[in-house]
Formats: sequence, C-alpha cells, structure tokens
Amino acid sequence: MTLELVEERNLMYTWKGSNPQLSPVVLHAHQDVVPVTDETLEEWKYPPFDGTIADGFVWGRGALDDKGSLVSIMEACEMLLAKGFSPIRTLILVSDSAEETTMAGGKAMATLMRQRGVAPAAFLDEGCMVLRGLPLTNHDAVALVGVAEKSVLNVRLEARATGGHSSCPPPSTSVGVLARAITRIEATPMPLHWQHMQRTIRSLGGNAPFSLRLLFGNAWLFSWLLARVCCKIPSMNASCRTTFAVTMCTGSPAHNVMPETATANVNVRMLPGDTPSIVAQHIRRAIADPRVRVELLVEDACPATISSTESAFYRNLCECIQHHFGRDMPTAAALGVAGSDSRNWQDMCPCTYRFSPYVLDQADLTLFHGINERLSCQQLGRMSAFYESLITGWCNVGDATN
Repeated sequence: MTLELVEERNLMYTWKGSNPQLSPVVLHAHQDVVPVTDETLEEWKYPPFDGTIADGFVWGRGALDDKGSLVSIMEACEMLLAKGFSPIRTLILVSDSAEETTMAGGKAMATLMRQRGVAPAAFLDEGCMVLRGLPLTNHDAVALVGVAEKSVLNVRLEARATGGHSSCPPPSTSVGVLARAITRIEATPMPLHWQHMQRTIRSLGGNAPFSLRLLFGNAWLFSWLLARVCCKIPSMNASCRTTFAVTMCTGSPAHNVMPETATANVNVRMLPGDTPSIVAQHIRRAIADPRVRVELLVEDACPATISSTESAFYRNLCECIQHHFGRDMPTAAALGVAGSDSRNWQDMCPCTYRFSPYVLDQADLTLFHGINERLSCQQLGRMSAFYESLITGWCNVGDATN
C-alpha cells in the first residue's frame, strides 16, 4: 500500500489490485473536526481533544464526525494485510484535511484522479447510518444508505440604512431591516417534494408501516396531511424540501453605533432538482425589500446526482450491513441532508454512497458538532469488522461497472 500526500495534508493510499482492468473503489473519511467554543469547555465531561477512553466510550471532538470511521477503515486494512488479503480490484483510501470548511483537499484529490483518467467504480463516504426510533419502519432500527445528498449553497444578505449615533435612531436601522428579512425567509419555506421520501419508503417494502406506504403512495391525495407531519419532524422536513438556516450575522462594532450595513449568511441545503437561481428567486420574493441585497455564493453549490440501487456495489453494501447489524435489519435508500466530500466524486462515479457503520438514537444526533461527542468502544470494533467485510466484497466485485 502506497501513500501520496496531496497538497501536503491530504492522504491518498493506494492498494493495488491484481486486475488493473477493473476501476478502483474508494473509501473516504476526513481528518479535520469542527472547533469547540471556549464557553462550552466546562460542559464537556472529558476534555474535547484528549480522546479519553472512559465509561465504555471514546470521548472527544470528531469521535463521530469523522475520526471513528477514519480509524476503523485503517484498522480494517491492517487486519486484512495481516491476513494476507490481496484485492482483485484496486482500493484507494482518501482523507480530506479540510472537509468541515473548504473541502479543498477533497476537491484536489478528485481533480488528481480526473487528471489521471481514473473513474472509481464505487465510492463510500460518511452520511447516513443505522437509526433507532424512526417511524419509517416496523422494526426498532433502520439502516439508511445515502444514494444522494442535498447540495450546499450559502447566501449572503446585506441590509443598508442610515448609520450614526444610536441616540437619534431612524424608524429602522440596518439591523432591523435585516431582522425582518430573516423573519420573512423563515416564514416562507420552499415547497415540499415527496419523491425522495417515496423512494425510501418503496425501498423498505413491507418493512414500512402500511400507513406510511398508503400516505406516500398517494401523496397527491394526502399532501395536506404529510405537510402537517413534516412541520413536526425536522428530519422528515429536511428530506422533503430545500431548507434555510441563518448561521452568521454581523452588525455594529459598538453598543452605541448604528451600522450602515448589517449582514447575515443563510446556509441553504438544496434538494436535487432545485438550483441556485430558483433559491435566489424564492428568497427575493420572500424578503420583498429593495434595501436588502441577496448575493449567491455559488462556488459552494454542486448539482446533486442520484446513485444506482441496482449495482452489485449497493447490494454488497446492504449485505454487509445486515451481516454486522442483524439479518433482519431493514435497509433503505435515502437522501443525505448533510454535505460530504462525496459531492466532489459523484459526477465521475455512478455508485456514490454515504453510510457510517454505527447505530444512533434520535437524541444522539445532537452529538454531531455538539457537546460530549462520543462513540462507544463496542461500536468501534464493529465498525472495523464492517469495513473489513466491505473492502473484501467491493474489491472482489467484477460486474459490468468496470
């Protein structure tokens, strides 16, 4: 296995297969993590960057996102090397050092592959997982496999008004203008679209409750009821529409100064089919205020594609899930609502999937980028075994996806 450093910090390992005529398979897990704010340090049970092993867990920032997968993939390769495994199909491991920010490493590695004329047969990244407590199935848990993901677009709002000393304020400051614009955006969501949730329900088959199969199978008739349900379940709402989240704001540099300009960033997660121009038109109509400038940061947006659920790679992925999480574990093709490095590879790989091999409850989802992020030691062991099975299976797949 050979290592290349791409732009100094990004890792690309190549384990050459015995048949060079077969296109390689690629596994990705990123190295970097999001920061921890100083004001939350005291709320952590263990220091967030110590990697403490206690109470049956590994505690620390990145345990779930995404160092757990990174370590498990490396451990799986070491176990296979120790067993003398020799892949038929070449395996490439890639690890971005800036996935949480610019994704520059992922872009650079994908670009390098294109320059070399290498198109992966299959690609696996983080994204979906095994979730407990979802109302999608009659079972306790369901394994969601991301066959597509929402693309990311950032929109900058800029409001202008008269500035100056706060002792003589006008009827509305730039901050007030901006606040009203934000309120109108939040009160005017994008339309609901059911096709991605319908695909998930169809892939579950008889494992989905009859009521859901009835509702989504006849969405044209029950759209009013589904809309009411979506409003109450954030994860379902995110799967059925393009969403807006205001994340960053700037205003005055001092308590007694009215700023001439106030800005906000709206983080948009677009459904496949929506475009930056559609989003911009919707936001401008919702704000309906010429004092607010809407600027699209279109460099962040990548058109989303939907990967095949008929390939041998998808079937093998589902078989590995059921082997390690239970033979009766239902699997479902899903839409990933968070962004991943897979966006840099999906246009050259028809089998791009998103799955992290761990089990979480709904409440555990707050641990991502949150306080007391952790992953159990038991799960880490199963993750390594899962990746070992997946590498063995994918590296031996020799179907028409060459």
